[in-house]
Amino acid sequence: GYAGEKLLPILKSAAHSGTEVLDRWKVSFSATGEDGKALTPETKIMCNYWSLGYDAKVAYQFHIMRETHRALFSSRVVNKAWYALFGAQNVIGATDVSKILKVVVDGREVPIPSDVRAVTIINIPSYSGGANLWGTEATSAPFTKPRTDDGMLEVVGCKGPIHSLGMMMGVRRAHRLAQGRDIEVTVREAVTEGDRRMQRKGLHMQVDGEPFFVDHKGIHGESDYKPAAIPAGGSIGLTVKISHHAKAALVRNDAVKAGCCGPTMIPGE
Repeated sequence: GYAGEKLLPILKSAAHSGTEVLDRWKVSFSATGEDGKALTPETKIMCNYWSLGYDAKVAYQFHIMRETHRALFSSRVVNKAWYALFGAQNVIGATDVSKILKVVVDGREVPIPSDVRAVTIINIPSYSGGANLWGTEATSAPFTKPRTDDGMLEVVGCKGPIHSLGMMMGVRRAHRLAQGRDIEVTVREAVTEGDRRMQRKGLHMQVDGEPFFVDHKGIHGESDYKPAAIPAGGSIGLTVKISHHAKAALVRNDAVKAGCCGPTMIPGE
């Protein structure tokens, strides 16, 4: 991403570059409140990714810390150090999302491996500073090679912070779970006591890096929200629906690398 370089050389390069098309997606999420009644649904426009699990929890912890202690975030290096610290705290004890999430892609439920601690839905091959979660290995049936303009999203599963580190370094890739155009993610009703314990912690999700906390009272993005333990009889009611919204024209700037995944995209008209 942009790191303070002079803008004029970037703009000059963009002036001589070609254009590409990027799919944009509508993310609608709804939840039930403490009284069991449905809350007003919220909608976000997604260009990059949506995720639920440990990675969203790290992003949420980072967001809360930065909002409440701004003086501690003085540079990109310091910011990355905070991310690393929060990631290390989540190496052990991350929620097994395979037990609490139901993912349906184009009408078909997608099995989630038991070692997955985060489900991520991606639109472009650049996540969290440039990681290519889908990977660069050849794509074989039933999958097709991802593109930013094919009207398709990729669904992947990540095992935890150490797995994420390998993907950041380009030596690992996520579990390839599915590809599709219409995706629905719901939190399963807690059946066992173990499921209830996982839900009582609350869940975390994010859209293009904007994190949210989800509990029995709804969806919360504000930094001053004080979560309370979900009561024994309470549960999380969350439904996320992702569908195609529009296409955007982008200018491809080959002179500037975005993380490990290639050229920067500059929005066009």
